[in-house]
Amino acid sequence: MPYAREFFVTEMEGSQRSAELVAPVCMELLEPTSVVDVGCGVGTWLAAFRDAGVETTTGFDGDYVDRDLLQIPLDSFVPIDLEERLSHGRRYDLAICLEVAEHLSPERGPSLIDDLTSLAPAVLFSAAVPFQGGTDHRNERWQDYWAGLFAERGFQLCDCIRPRIWGDSRVDPWYSQNALVYHDSSVQIADSGGLPLRVIHPDMWFRHATRTIPLADLARAVYPSASEAMLKQLRRMKHRFGS
Repeated sequence: MPYAREFFVTEMEGSQRSAELVAPVCMELLEPTSVVDVGCGVGTWLAAFRDAGVETTTGFDGDYVDRDLLQIPLDSFVPIDLEERLSHGRRYDLAICLEVAEHLSPERGPSLIDDLTSLAPAVLFSAAVPFQGGTDHRNERWQDYWAGLFAERGFQLCDCIRPRIWGDSRVDPWYSQNALVYHDSSVQIADSGGLPLRVIHPDMWFRHATRTIPLADLARAVYPSASEAMLKQLRRMKHRFGS
């Protein structure tokens, strides 16, 4: 079981910190009063939306989620098999699915998008790109793959989140790199243009580089005239993202 208690404990702090910064942006742009999270984990993102004023929240995830870790009311959590089609009668203002799709089988990808687009007219979606790496990743795709699936269902892309959080180191870089909004024609949201879909966040590059490049060589690549202070900063970053 790759998703034991330790998995959620490890992810919780960064997820919560990121959600507290991104949820208000979504509230400003979309003004949802109800939010559903497919693959909610312990509910950190839903908790942030509740704190931001959302009245109704529902989270779906596997029965393996430790209920003692839940950040949302127990009756807001619905255990399901994420590999199966989601059968749920109601609609929400916003559906979110963040760094979940890569954990599911490739065959599940298209039907997952069917489920998300049936749940809400707007979807905040983030999924790991190729070679991003992580626990039990089975379907890493570039974002244009997912954009194509959403387009087939009448949902257009709005890259309105990433430009707002790209340079904020408090947000975990996989959200800064991957979080996109998709919406149908009933949603009016300004899109002034965003980033390329196939783009790697600098902190994600650094996370991989620290695993393969000696620190001294990395320092010269990042800081050609690296001082000892800069090397200390690199060591701190290496510790943050792991070796």
